[in-house]
Parts: sequence; structure tokens; C-alpha cells
Amino acid sequence: MFKQGMTRGCAIAACLAAAAVVPAQAAGPSHGLRLADAMGFDQAFQDNVMVCHELAAKYDADAALKNSPDTLGGIKRGDPEFAEAEAAYAEMIAASCDYDQGAVKEAFVRTLDENLSVADADAVVAFYATDLGQRFLRASLLSNIVSSRALKTKLDTEQSGAIFGEKIAALVSRRPPPASDERVAGTAKTLPSADAAVALSDRIMQHIVAGTATEGFDLALPYALATKAQMGAFIEQLSTHQSTWGKRFGKSTGYELLRNDTVGDSMLRSVFLHRFDEHAIVWYFIWYRGTKGWVMSRFVFLEDSATLFH
Repeated sequence: MFKQGMTRGCAIAACLAAAAVVPAQAAGPSHGLRLADAMGFDQAFQDNVMVCHELAAKYDADAALKNSPDTLGGIKRGDPEFAEAEAAYAEMIAASCDYDQGAVKEAFVRTLDENLSVADADAVVAFYATDLGQRFLRASLLSNIVSSRALKTKLDTEQSGAIFGEKIAALVSRRPPPASDERVAGTAKTLPSADAAVALSDRIMQHIVAGTATEGFDLALPYALATKAQMGAFIEQLSTHQSTWGKRFGKSTGYELLRNDTVGDSMLRSVFLHRFDEHAIVWYFIWYRGTKGWVMSRFVFLEDSATLFH
């Protein structure tokens, strides 16, 4: 907020008596540059920098901490680092007064050149050369300083910050609540048959062996009794293990469906073997036939292939 205020103050002052340097032509300075010099641009600009530093000196670290406690990274008065932090804050505020005088003058002069004729500029320059013109120049430079010192926002930083906070809170209140990580019954899609369940399990295995397990379980998610967050956590765990399998077990050589175990008409377990040069990982995909069809109730991999004999 402070920097914006100072920027507006200096911009107004520059508009009152500022100009921009255009490269001089062989015949001499442009009429805009001659007028800018007659108007006292350089003095007006330096006066504005002076007032900017006066305003900057009024903003101390304590005031900043009152509005934003984390301004100094949690450092507060009384801490051993406070003196250095306070000095760094003062340097930062003062740096906001360091404008590029040449660039501002160049823009101002260019605008004068484009919007006034040579005759217009000569007439105004001639006026500034008179006694009245000189008195007007001194008065305008002084009024520029006085008006810049009087410049202040209608609301102080605390008030404008409170208004901003209220508006942001109102916007946030419109947003829907975040999706719950709790699964809701009835949201899982179903497959029409056990054969379809086995086929989907096989497609997932194809992705696992190809190193694209995320894509494979994206296929499973709509039919699984798991939330997206839970599926993401499983994929992360799987990736951690997969990153070690090549070094531990050798090259992946494919997979095979070992068997489909059933219990009654409602439970199905597809058992796959992910083969490596020197070992194999066992995968289980467990399906349940509910009132609407088959859903994936569980999926798990085991590095201990001896479990196949239990």
C-alpha cells in the first residue's frame, strides 16, 4: 500500500513538471526538451524523490508488523536479529523511491514533441523567460512539493486491508466445500459379469508391466471401493517399490494369469504373477458381486511369492 501511494505521488509530481530526454538532433535539442528544461523538470523530479524519502521515513518496522506480523519472517522487536531486520526493511522502503529519472524525462519530452508544435513550445519557453514566468516556475515547484507532502490515501493501510480481507472471505465462502476423503456408498460403478472383472484386472496388469500403473489404476478407480486420494496413496507406495524391483529382481519379462478363485457366486479373486528374471511379484484383484454388479473391493501386491502355496 505504501509503495503504491508513493508511486502515485511521484507520478503526479512528475506530471506537473517532468519530461523525457529525446536524443538530440544535429540542429540541437528538440522543442519538447527545451520546454521541459524551461519548466524545471529535473528540479521537480528531485523534489519528488526528496518527498518520497520523507514519506518512507514514516513507515517503520513496528507499523508493518502490526498489520502483517510475518513481514520480517517472524522476527519481532526484542529478538537478536531485529536490528538487522529493521535496517533491511528501511532499505527496502527507501529503494521504492529510486525512480529512473532519465526514462521518465524521455517519456515526458516525447509526449511534448508529439503534442505541441515548435511554435507552441517556443511560446511557452518565452513565457518562462519572463519575470512572471520565473515567478510561476518557482511557485509551481514549491506547490509541487507541498501537494506531494499532502498526498495521502482516503483509507489507511489497516482499513483497506480489512476491506480486502472481507472481499476475499466472501469469495472463498462461495466455493463448494472440498470433496470428502470418505467414500460414499453407491458411488462405485459396476461391471456386468465376472468375465468383465477379470478382463479389467488383466488390462491393469498390462499397464503395471509396461510401467504405466497410474493409467491402469485410473481405469480401476470408477469400479473400486477407494477414494481418489486413497488410490493416489497406493500408486505412490507402488512406485516406491517398483523403483527397486529392477535392481533386486532383474528385468521384467511379462505377466501371467495364474487362476481365478471364487467363493460362491459373489466373490472372485484374480491372481496374477508379474515375472522378472530372478523373482516374481504376486498380484491379487478381489471382486464382489453386489446388487448392481461387480465392484473391485481390494487390490494388493506381495513380494513374497511363497504366499501362493498357502
